[in-house]
Amino acid sequence: MSDLIQLQKESFKILERTDKFSKERDINYFLYSGTLIGAIRHQGFIPWDDDIDIAMLRADFNKFDDLLASGIFDGKPFYYQSNRLQPFYLSEVVKVRTDTVEVYEDVSTTQTGFSGPWVDIFPLDNVPDDINLRKKQFRKLKRINRIINFFLRTNEKQATGLKKIFKKTVRKINERYYKNYFFIPYLFDKRYKLITKYNNQNTSAVGSLSYMSFKGYKAYANCIILKENLSEFIKKPYKGKEFVVPKDYHKILTTQYGDYMKIPKLENRVIHRLVFKDE
Repeated sequence: MSDLIQLQKESFKILERTDKFSKERDINYFLYSGTLIGAIRHQGFIPWDDDIDIAMLRADFNKFDDLLASGIFDGKPFYYQSNRLQPFYLSEVVKVRTDTVEVYEDVSTTQTGFSGPWVDIFPLDNVPDDINLRKKQFRKLKRINRIINFFLRTNEKQATGLKKIFKKTVRKINERYYKNYFFIPYLFDKRYKLITKYNNQNTSAVGSLSYMSFKGYKAYANCIILKENLSEFIKKPYKGKEFVVPKDYHKILTTQYGDYMKIPKLENRVIHRLVFKDE
């Protein structure tokens, strides 16, 4: 069995466990992003995909997060990864992981200590209806995330020349001293307040503001989902079992990806940089 197939197999077990856990506690979620494409186009994983994505509206996410942060979901082989439990974990997107396969994301060692297949859980928050306010919110988040990334995720492997030397030096300093960076919790708190700023207002859409890797505003805007497209849900097959998806999945995926039924060229396929222990 290939590493990728084994990774997908174990990730699916996490999804099954998360699904059961959520149903038992009336926590609503749905397949999201590439996993939603997989359900519609392949009735399972996109062949080259290496993780599973699900999403929750903020109220459901907070309930889920509170329960898992309390340790209720823990127990071999599953564990929970979030910056509530690991103070320097840089993302607001949390992970449920299993240690059944020793695989690591190729990131700075400020983020190591976590191995194994995972399911990403994306909280969705209200976004303002005013486009200018959306752009302003995104720009502020981008600035905060840039600072956080500089101190917690600097990686020189894709750099060259003097930039590579500079990044390598920064990475070594950060890996030694990052736990002394008193300003990181402040930045996390400021970011969270900005992400959830409009949750007490009646807006027409939600967005994946917790995701840190949008290349620009357009990519972020394409991921904004109208609430009317999340008003009804259906079930779709995924690896022989059924999971919840938005009834208006076509509108959501078309906005985000365009012709999502078309298989992308090899160079356009998005995968994580992973390292298996035996490599």
